[in-house]
Amino acid sequence: NKRESLNTQMVNSTTYHVLDRFIVGTKLRIQFADVSIRKAAKKLEKTILDYLHTRKQTKMMEILKEKELTEYKKQKSKYDQKKSEEIYVTKYNPEREKTWHIGS
Repeated sequence: NKRESLNTQMVNSTTYHVLDRFIVGTKLRIQFADVSIRKAAKKLEKTILDYLHTRKQTKMMEILKEKELTEYKKQKSKYDQKKSEEIYVTKYNPEREKTWHIGS
């Protein structure tokens, strides 16, 4: 009886010790995981902020590009109109034709 009682106490003590070590180890792993999660969350937050900033900059560049393109088309249209008018005036100017005949 005494021997069985002692044996049971040893098993219980050993079991307790093993379970205690398992619990302590699990708590440590949880703490390490929490630290890793916090680091990853901070890195993710920074990456998201960088992405949002870049997206904002890209949108601004697209708007500027569109404004420049609109201005270019406007200036090109004015230039083309002016050239067309110059060609028309040069080609169909009766005064110019008179000077050609006079000089001939």
